[in-house]
Amino acid sequence: MLADFSDVKNRMIRYRLDTPERGVLNFVEDTVPGAARRRIVYTKMDPDHVAYRFFAAGKVTDTGTLAMVLEVRPLSD
Repeated sequence: MLADFSDVKNRMIRYRLDTPERGVLNFVEDTVPGAARRRIVYTKMDPDHVAYRFFAAGKVTDTGTLAMVLEVRPLSD
């Protein structure tokens, strides 16, 4: 499954989704030649909150907790 993520600078990043265990969702950026690979890991903490860790080039660059608001839409062709 694929997901598009818009960052604070309005850049769209295409991620592949992976669910290695219950309550964990990985967004792994497709490898772009010459660019650092990005990854976001969301972990469910309770019914209303998730913790996240953002990785760039294999290093954690940001962490935090979010209230859950999820919108799932099919990708347009």
